[in-house]
Parts: sequence; structure tokens; C-alpha cells
Amino acid sequence: FSIEPNTGLVYQLRPLDRETQSSYTLSVTAADGGRPALRSSANYTITVLDENDNPVVFEGADSEGVLHARVSENSPAGTPVTTINVTDLDENDMIEFELVSSNEEDARLFRIDQSTGELFTNAVLDAENKGSYSFTVFAKDSSA
Repeated sequence: FSIEPNTGLVYQLRPLDRETQSSYTLSVTAADGGRPALRSSANYTITVLDENDNPVVFEGADSEGVLHARVSENSPAGTPVTTINVTDLDENDMIEFELVSSNEEDARLFRIDQSTGELFTNAVLDAENKGSYSFTVFAKDSSA
């Protein structure tokens, strides 16, 4: 930071990132031009406000970004399959989950809690009919 000596305006000299440092404390001393010079000091705290500058990251995804889960066949509709966990370094972001897919048939067999990321079956699944299902989970932070 830099302080303009005549006006007292404070300038930042480089970009700030709340995830690196959330606040700064400046000790400022002002003096008059008298003889003897009189001085006064004060500490000022500068709080760095957060911006939505970090992506949502899926936890547990493999190197291709794929998450895997298992569920027993013939489990009743409404059976919990897994909870999709994500991280977002931005402060106070609420994550909203959505199932999207180019294979609508697979996506219809499941539902996701938009707030918690918990994935449930929407129907009884039969491994003899189909052994695996594929769909995309979209996670959006509240600031996107």
C-alpha cells in the first residue's frame, strides 16, 4: 500500500486476493509542520472483499473428472446413492446442483437434491436390464 502524503489517500500497489490474505493492518503516523512537530498515530484495518474468482471443484473425481458410485440393484426408488461433494474457495457461496445429460433416459432414473448434492434413485434399477448409467452433474455457485 502507499499513502499520498498531502491528502492521506491510500492506494493499493498490487492486486489483492482474499483467499491469500483477507485483511491488512496499516500503522499511519501524521505530523504537522509546526516546531516542534506534533505527531499522532493510528492503526487502520483494510478488509479485502471476496470476488467470485475460484471455480467449483468436484471432490473425488478421477483424472478425467468422472465420479463413480454404486447402488444395489432392486433398491427401491428414493434410495440414496451418494453425495456429490464440491469445494469453492470463495466465501459464502451456495452451491446449486443439477442433473444434465445427453442421455435423458439415464438422467430420469435419478434425482439430485439441488442444495445438498445428495443423489437418489428415481426408480428400481435392474442390473440385468442395464449395468451402468451415465449422466452429468452440474454444480453452480451462487455468484456465477
